[in-house]
Amino acid sequence: MKKEMYISKVSDTGLLQKNVTKQIQAYLKAMSGQTVIIEISKKRKQRSQNQNKYYWGVVIQFFKDGALDMWGEHLDSEQCHEYLKMHCNYKEFINEATGVMFKIPQSTTDANTLQFEVYLERCRKLIYEYFNIVVPLPNEQLILAT
Repeated sequence: MKKEMYISKVSDTGLLQKNVTKQIQAYLKAMSGQTVIIEISKKRKQRSQNQNKYYWGVVIQFFKDGALDMWGEHLDSEQCHEYLKMHCNYKEFINEATGVMFKIPQSTTDANTLQFEVYLERCRKLIYEYFNIVVPLPNEQLILAT
């Protein structure tokens, strides 16, 4: 069965303001006898379409150009994205037995606008450190030397 999502405000008394309880009950009835996971989270604004266009059209392109110029590597957009996630959007874990730290890249899909902007800033810094390339900010004009 597919994952369902219900959105409602919560009143001061802790009750759902939009009557979605009947929908939720019908969904749960259809899952009778099964073990379910119930997840409640605060609704947040997802990264914007403009942020996404900027990331794939500007940040990724600058990384691709830098990798080609400095490393001689022809990377596609997805390879660049995976590299940037590994180095700019990860969780660190420590193996308690060995003390070795390792990183697990995290998805950017569920990032809200603020989280995604933090990620973009990390990407811009990495591109500058690796390739000495300043990635322009959104809506920033580049001035080319003549």
